[in-house]
Amino acid sequence: MAGEWLTATANTNMFTYEIAPVFILMEHVVLQKMRELIGWSGGDSILAPGGSISNLYAFLAARHKMFPAYKERGLAAIGGQLVMFTSDQCHYSVKSCAAVCGLGTDNCVMVPSDERGRMIPSKLEELILERKAKGHIPFFVNATAGTTVIGAFDPIPEIADICQRHQLWLHIDAAWGGGLLLSRKYRHPRMTGIERADSVTWNPHKLMGALLQCSTIHFKEDVSLPKSFWSFALPRVELFRHPSSRRVSLACICITSDKSTVGDRALNERNSCLLEG
Repeated sequence: MAGEWLTATANTNMFTYEIAPVFILMEHVVLQKMRELIGWSGGDSILAPGGSISNLYAFLAARHKMFPAYKERGLAAIGGQLVMFTSDQCHYSVKSCAAVCGLGTDNCVMVPSDERGRMIPSKLEELILERKAKGHIPFFVNATAGTTVIGAFDPIPEIADICQRHQLWLHIDAAWGGGLLLSRKYRHPRMTGIERADSVTWNPHKLMGALLQCSTIHFKEDVSLPKSFWSFALPRVELFRHPSSRRVSLACICITSDKSTVGDRALNERNSCLLEG
């Protein structure tokens, strides 16, 4: 609430450093700290209008990395059918990405999950090989850290091994479960291996208790955002990375991130019961 009060009192957006210098610097520090919690020393991040858009940003960055000419040439730059993979327990936005970006929902391959709702890695590799045999081009795997319905965590290390073998982009949708990165009790084994991902969605308005809405997307490589989406590049602070008229949604993270409110204390009794499973 204190963060919301500060945001409303300032009544500004985060267009440039000149308009909101303190908020821009706060954003830089907070997002850098979140990447460090993931396990990265560098990278880039952005505050997004919800986890669905965060997942979409990851999809677009992955496509650009495999086909840099796509931004200028479109589908002609690919020369084949792209396919992506996700568990059958994933958030609906993952399949929506396939529809919105022209991939087609038939090419968003649903990987079976086990009795606890976790993606089965062996089935993932079978489906990748099956699609390759058809002449398709696998490029993107989405693993979920905290599924919407039952709170399942996909086995990240095994999935990362498969992505490494087949040279696929690994995205982790940790919108729900990202807060576990702050917890000594729950981080391992559920989030073990998250540092191997190429991108991570993390919503502080979930387990961290920040007010709605507060969503972030993080990239291991610091060149993913500007090259994927914009045709110009300005100095680091900051026109090319963000929508111009964007709300200050990070103040609540700074205040929520006080040592007395994060970590295991942020996981209330309801969430603790879910995580014990």
